[in-house]
Amino acid sequence: MKTWVLALIALTVGLAIGSGIVGSEFMGSVSIYPVPDAAGNGLPAERTAAKVLVEGGEKREDSYLHNFGTMDFDETGTYVFTFRNVGTAPLELTKGEFTCSCTIANLSGEPIPPGGSTEVTLEWKPKVLTDHFAHGGVILTNDPSQPSIRISVEGRIAQAVRLVPPDVFYGAISSSEPHESIINVYDYRGDGVKITKHDFEKPEGADMFDVEFRPLSAEEVESEPGAKGGVAVVLTTKPGLPLGPINQKIRLTVQAATTHELAATIEGRAVGDITFTGSGFDSERSTLKIGAVPQGKGVTKTIHVMIKGPHRNEVELRIAKISPENSLQATLGEPRELNNGAVIMVPMQITIPPSAPLGDYLGARPGELGSIELETTHPDAKQAHVYVSFLVEKAS
Repeated sequence: MKTWVLALIALTVGLAIGSGIVGSEFMGSVSIYPVPDAAGNGLPAERTAAKVLVEGGEKREDSYLHNFGTMDFDETGTYVFTFRNVGTAPLELTKGEFTCSCTIANLSGEPIPPGGSTEVTLEWKPKVLTDHFAHGGVILTNDPSQPSIRISVEGRIAQAVRLVPPDVFYGAISSSEPHESIINVYDYRGDGVKITKHDFEKPEGADMFDVEFRPLSAEEVESEPGAKGGVAVVLTTKPGLPLGPINQKIRLTVQAATTHELAATIEGRAVGDITFTGSGFDSERSTLKIGAVPQGKGVTKTIHVMIKGPHRNEVELRIAKISPENSLQATLGEPRELNNGAVIMVPMQITIPPSAPLGDYLGARPGELGSIELETTHPDAKQAHVYVSFLVEKAS
């Protein structure tokens, strides 16, 4: 009996000792991972990584595209993509190659912690009209699964409003009759357009134009591709337009979704019963070309004023204004008949005096030339202009 009890006790003690040894060995072989903090600290290196999530645009493989639709040629566009770190390690972003001007926030070298984010703002300004505009670039990351991410924008570049034709060319028109020209202000977005203000660049001669506005007809709108409406600007010259070149510009303030400042050049030549002729005289531009004149020597040229029509014998001429006064002189001679009295010719001498100061009046436009303004008693042509192209240079 005692022997059996001793055996039982020995067996129990042995099992207990054996279990302790095995349990101790088993527990010593188990590695329990610590719980990481919010920044991912505490994870082994092989399980720590940044992971980027892009918000904005349409995802296409490793790129994100925003379609902005249609924008105005004069506008600057912006769009924001948000880069969010959904990984367990700090996220690093670097600007790669871009095709447009871009500003990127929070890229000063500071990493983005897990759970943090930053914004990438694309900014662009179209330089040409196009049906397909595309700009963007690449952001480099330390996300192992997305080392580079392309972000871009695309759309159509159009003008919200536009002048058709952009300028007015009358050609040679009679100064005694009204002449009409139309500029269409087209609306390409359907915002509706209204002309709130108009004026002329040069006050002189502005009163010789009548300006009216009317809505474009359905046929006029349909004739312009992409147009959805618009306003017609009707320009009419008044009888009595000064003889000579027409050089003016009309400026329009157009209200649509935004305000637009538009302008159209007005050019042509007013002709009538009074014309000019002579050696070196350009009748298309009503300009006498003298060229370079040495200071101290001076020069005189003669052109002729030709008067025809039923009022030729009653017309009187007077030099009303000369510019520049210290460099240019003009005198009218005695009239005489040509072609049995059908034409009256009046000589006009134009002089660059020896005392003229140095000056450049070779300009391509009348505002940069010398000028002589004639007043007449003709009922339909009260004024006539002659321009003079010359340069007073130092004598060699």
